[in-house]
Amino acid sequence: MDANARILVLTHNRPLNGYLSTRFGHISQRKNITWKTFFSWITGQHRSGLKVIHRYACEALISDLLNDSPLAGKLPCSFLLEEFTWITDNDCTERDTYMNTPRTGRKRPLGPALRSELHALYQHYHYTLAERGQTDWSGLAHAYLSALRAEQLAPERYDAIFIDEAQFFVPVW
Repeated sequence: MDANARILVLTHNRPLNGYLSTRFGHISQRKNITWKTFFSWITGQHRSGLKVIHRYACEALISDLLNDSPLAGKLPCSFLLEEFTWITDNDCTERDTYMNTPRTGRKRPLGPALRSELHALYQHYHYTLAERGQTDWSGLAHAYLSALRAEQLAPERYDAIFIDEAQFFVPVW
């Protein structure tokens, strides 16, 4: 590879990123390699202005929204947050897409009526986050993908991109 080639290395987490970049630094003096976690890279590429809230705040919001939902008492907040994350990570944000996508590997089966109610709550959850200028982590990745699709941003160009532990990356990433 050309010595001037721009290279991006994406990893799943910060400790791994730090370890790999340090190890690589011992064997090469290349300065044109960018080492990032996936989320630090998209945050640098896409200044959405959205504030990412943590899991406990997400569950608290879901708990509040459940009070006025037909799902009240049917499913725990932790499951709903996991399902919401799965929906976003798999780009099933539209109701029809969610209703027609097999939930392969999901632990709890959901019938059509329950899935429909769940998706309505999902939309309410994301609408509320958007009103507050907030997002969850999966929403941040989806916002980046949506901006790319709408040609609202042009990410930096690289000659090579290496993704470590890509098996842990979800489809939206």
